[in-house]
Amino acid sequence: MPIVPAGVKMDFFSKQVRTSRNISGGWWATILMGGLNYQIEHHLFPNMPRDSLRRAQPLVRAHCAALGVPYTPEMIANARADVRSQASADADTADLVKRYPKALARDYDGNAGRVTEADALIAYLQVLGTLVDFKLYNDKANIR
Repeated sequence: MPIVPAGVKMDFFSKQVRTSRNISGGWWATILMGGLNYQIEHHLFPNMPRDSLRRAQPLVRAHCAALGVPYTPEMIANARADVRSQASADADTADLVKRYPKALARDYDGNAGRVTEADALIAYLQVLGTLVDFKLYNDKANIR
């Protein structure tokens, strides 16, 4: 899932499709996620009832193909592997880094025996830090 650089202008449709991710996994994924596994369709049509998102998917895919906008659902297997590779100090992180080049998978608090809240918080904050372009930050504009 790409991060759109600051200053890049995209139309609504392209931005929602490119920066959202569906999770495929069959009927059980839909039940488990309450229909929100159709994130692309949900972002395009936020007021659409969740049970209608599945029926909108073929129309959105066809429109993406006509416009040349990539439509790429992610598999739950990848999500599960991503969590495992970040949760284990001994995990093979090659696939994770291949999918997310800025990802860091390691033990953050020195307790390699288990994943703690500190590990989760530090990993989350580091991801947020990769999403911000600090060159565009204006500290004078945020004075209250």
